[in-house]
Amino acid sequence: MKLALARAMLQTADILLMDDPTNHLDVKNVAWVVDYIQNLTDVTCMIVSSNPTLLQTCCSRIVHIDNLRIHNFKGGLSEFVEAFPEAKSYFELKSSKGLQFRFPDPGFIEGVTSRGKVLIKMD
Repeated sequence: MKLALARAMLQTADILLMDDPTNHLDVKNVAWVVDYIQNLTDVTCMIVSSNPTLLQTCCSRIVHIDNLRIHNFKGGLSEFVEAFPEAKSYFELKSSKGLQFRFPDPGFIEGVTSRGKVLIKMD
């Protein structure tokens, strides 16, 4: 992502398409990306992100696709969530249906034929 941003900065792009620009970045670099986006002039940024702080800070328009229809909303993320309360679930891990995660039982180790011998002793 850093290299792609550096290339866009050198080319003075008119449109930046960003797919989760803060993914895999530390806090310092996330702050730099947010500051860079906010200080852009005469540039349109289209951002797809799961980072609500980035979207709240940098976005002035939200484009929402629902049931194969495009909805254009003028305002930040908090205003969008107020207008469409179901959108809050996009940024939370909570579920109203009581969703639970379960890990499968571990299988046997490949190449081991004995079930009686201790392979790994755990404390």
